Amino acid sequence: MHSYMYTKCPSCKSEIGFVPPADLASLPADQKYPIRCPSCGVTIGVHLNKVDRAATPDYSDTATSFIPVDEDTPVRPAAAEAAKSVAKPVKKYGTGRNIMMMIFSLVFIALSVVGYLIKNGTIANLPEWANWAAVSVYFDGISGWELLIKNFAEFKAMFSEEILYGILSLFPMILFTLSGINFLVAFISACGRKYGRAFNFIFSFLIAGVAVTTLFIPYIAQMGSENATDLIGYFSDMIGGGAYLFIAGAAWGVLQLLFALIFCKKLGYKKNKK
Repeated sequence: MHSYMYTKCPSCKSEIGFVPPADLASLPADQKYPIRCPSCGVTIGVHLNKVDRAATPDYSDTATSFIPVDEDTPVRPAAAEAAKSVAKPVKKYGTGRNIMMMIFSLVFIALSVVGYLIKNGTIANLPEWANWAAVSVYFDGISGWELLIKNFAEFKAMFSEEILYGILSLFPMILFTLSGINFLVAFISACGRKYGRAFNFIFSFLIAGVAVTTLFIPYIAQMGSENATDLIGYFSDMIGGGAYLFIAGAAWGVLQLLFALIFCKKLGYKKNKK
């Protein structure tokens, strides 16, 4: 039956038990006995003459050295578990990323709501300082869903009478739907402390594409008409008319895609403070 001695690892602070050599009494006073910590793997040299031979822990004069030791060293279970809990890293949560995705989606949802209220007359007269918000009607994806649900025949007629107009009317609906789904998924993911990198990148890519396309809906709609203008003239008229919100909406979609691309980087780890 072995009589164990004990010391403390200077690296992870776990308590180590080891069997001293048989010729302990004949060893020089200044000689160090190499033992390896089973918790962190560091090999330390211990002055055996300074370790209590009555098995009372004495943690004095333990210096770290890197001497290879092949045999395993016993350790008290409680000390080993405590060392592991200190050393084990904790993965960072994706809450911040999900909140950013929620904010991006909420802006598009808000644009759609404001555009819907202006289009149906709930917001009848905008004050002069808020005329810039009038272009939000182009982001109104609620009216299309309302027409689809309440009067499908009229919704279908848009494609039979003017197929280009029908197709263009789908983009605000798609933008509103994608943003709503992206918001809900980001909210649920934030509650679960997870972040879906692939999902958010794909949805952000689609949202950015639809948002940019929405910017060109008036330009596409007027192509082929007598009053048609070129692309430079289109943007000149837009800027001259103060339709900055229209451009900002497309830029917001591109910005969301940029953040989703950055967020494709794996979440790191943080130190366990327990």
